[in-house]
Amino acid sequence: MNPYQKWHKYHTENPQVYKEFCNRAKWAFKKGVRKYSARTIIETIRWSYLIKTNSADTFKISNSYSPFYARLFAKEFPQLKEIFNYSKSEADNYFK
Repeated sequence: MNPYQKWHKYHTENPQVYKEFCNRAKWAFKKGVRKYSARTIIETIRWSYLIKTNSADTFKISNSYSPFYARLFAKEFPQLKEIFNYSKSEADNYFK
């Protein structure tokens, strides 16, 4: 599987991750943050779930998924897309 296929499978099986990603990005924007990191959002989601479950094995999100989540967010919320900086990524091939 290529990176997009891996992300898409994970995204389909774990829709709560993208919902939480969107909630956190929107919250940051509402608080006045105009530049933020998609990777930081992924890391804070991971940390939150670790604290809630008390188990590092229960919930995993690959850091390599953050470009895909950021581009999906930009596609669905174009008015907020500038919150993220977008480095060149394979994810660019799938979200236009």
